[in-house]
Amino acid sequence: MYLGTGWSLILCQFPSRSKLTVSNYYQQFVPPVLRATRFFTWMTIVMIAAAIILIGYERHSAYLVAPALVLVAVVAATGLTLRFIVPWNKQMESGIKDNAELQHVLGRWMFLNRIRVSLWTIEWLAITSWFALHLR
Repeated sequence: MYLGTGWSLILCQFPSRSKLTVSNYYQQFVPPVLRATRFFTWMTIVMIAAAIILIGYERHSAYLVAPALVLVAVVAATGLTLRFIVPWNKQMESGIKDNAELQHVLGRWMFLNRIRVSLWTIEWLAITSWFALHLR
């Protein structure tokens, strides 16, 4: 879910940045981000729990590396989100009235989200590797 959502954001939505203005960004940005935040909050909890369970399951094997990497990446992405991305979300939610400020905020938000999508990609590669190793 993270991988698809993140790469869709980068490939399909980020290119529209120049079309966003103070008169149209709110509806296109704020409600979807609020919905995604609610959904991914619960999904993150499940992912952390699943990674911990897999770490326990694999504690005596080299396969431990994959779920441990997933856990580290999920925690890092969550920390990045809470510490750095959420404040930009709140600023956009509060209603930006200046186009230059909007473009600045969107630029910072997109930069941070590229980092987050990189972490989500690491999560996906790690868990995919775990499955691939177990299915061979």
